[in-house]
Amino acid sequence: MNPDGRYAGVVSRAAAFVIDAVLIVLVGLGIAACAAVIHAVFSGGFTGTANFLRPAAVLAVVPLLFGLYCVAGWALAGRTLGKALFGLRVIDRRGGHPSLGRSILRLLGYLVSAIFWLGFAWIAVDRRHEGFHDKIARTRVIYD
Repeated sequence: MNPDGRYAGVVSRAAAFVIDAVLIVLVGLGIAACAAVIHAVFSGGFTGTANFLRPAAVLAVVPLLFGLYCVAGWALAGRTLGKALFGLRVIDRRGGHPSLGRSILRLLGYLVSAIFWLGFAWIAVDRRHEGFHDKIARTRVIYD
């Protein structure tokens, strides 16, 4: 339990999420660009803009990268870079970093929270500012 009751609110959590999402989209675009250059080197050149940034490849890679990034950050440090910028930390009910399994469960809980954004909106009205994904994984986000 968070002894001082400083549960992170919806605004700081949303801002951290946006920073993390933008970071991962940029990394995904960088990966796609590198893949296009490697492809061009080995295939004899660029054959058009469709080969430079393959939107389907980027769309497939970004959610995977985002999931890996979040799970690794939560399990290893209790935070992602976005959360760190705002002084936020994800904790389990005992106050420690969530385990790998709990972090994966929290990520899967994002899918539930994303239904009509209700689970994320719930953060604004819950007394501990827990989203559905926090309730599912039994985690909390606090100010560090």
